Amino acid sequence: MREFGTSFKSRVEQSRIIWLDNIKGILILAVVFGHLIGGKSSKELNIYGMLHYLIYSVHMPMFILISGYLSKKKWTWKKILRNYILPYLIFNLLWVVYSLIRRTVSVVALNVLIPTYVYWYILCLGIMRIIAFIPVFDKVFLPISVGLTIFSPFIGKNMWLVLSLGRVALLYPIFYLGRSCSNEFVGKIRVKKSTAIIMMSVCVFGELLLLKNNITDITWASHDYPITAMECLLKYVFMFFTMGIFSGLAVLVPNKRMFLTRWGRNSLLVYLIHPFVVDVLKVVLEKMNVIWNTQFCFVAVLGAVVITELLSNERLKKVYDVVMSRFYKVFNLNE
Repeated sequence: MREFGTSFKSRVEQSRIIWLDNIKGILILAVVFGHLIGGKSSKELNIYGMLHYLIYSVHMPMFILISGYLSKKKWTWKKILRNYILPYLIFNLLWVVYSLIRRTVSVVALNVLIPTYVYWYILCLGIMRIIAFIPVFDKVFLPISVGLTIFSPFIGKNMWLVLSLGRVALLYPIFYLGRSCSNEFVGKIRVKKSTAIIMMSVCVFGELLLLKNNITDITWASHDYPITAMECLLKYVFMFFTMGIFSGLAVLVPNKRMFLTRWGRNSLLVYLIHPFVVDVLKVVLEKMNVIWNTQFCFVAVLGAVVITELLSNERLKKVYDVVMSRFYKVFNLNE
């Protein structure tokens, strides 16, 4: 049995796309760093605000784009429940309990239909997977998603947030684009290095130009609720930026195993656990009266690297797998 498990793991490892794992490694570090600096320091036009703006412009849409690209094979219902819905239910509940203990939220303010903090993402992905592999939905949902996003300002934020359905509609086009990209097309992008780097540079310049002209502000996030019709349009502009920056990263990251590979391979684990670690660290830093100046930015980056490294550890991943396997057994989700 042990030899079979080792053999199976080896086949899974061989089937992974290393350079994509390396991009996911960069993205999950950006997620951790973005949440670490999030708050008052990132709402000002300083180094934290600029980094927060650049990260939140593309990091979640790019995760969705990659997930779409890797979602060409049909998944079973059990696999969707195992990989998305069950982890969402468990960690969303844990965050609610943690927040109540910390008294950062009241019971009255909770809404069981609205995901808390970062856990909207995993629910969003699960719903997208379901839509993509129900033939009737897959054919009609792309135009429906665009229509729903355009009418988002009239729907209201609370309704938009229910079960992440507003974000599903907003981000489904880039998930669909990821699914539509053939291996041959992506291969051509990785060959045309100069073009891809130029495209990435133009997209970053475009983001900064929009900020400079006050078309977006420093708190912009491409996955958040669009308040106006102009913001709805800008969401799609930033999806274009996401694709351009992705093409640049695709040619810049090495196609070899390194620390980024493990970060990317275990990015879901890092995503699920890091909010607790980051929140505790921010409380400690607040007690220490840390000044979030330019010099401290290096320390913040280092802190994000350490958190990502620790939470992507293979031993922790094994513990997570063992714990989740107990839940799979309880809910009859073993395949």
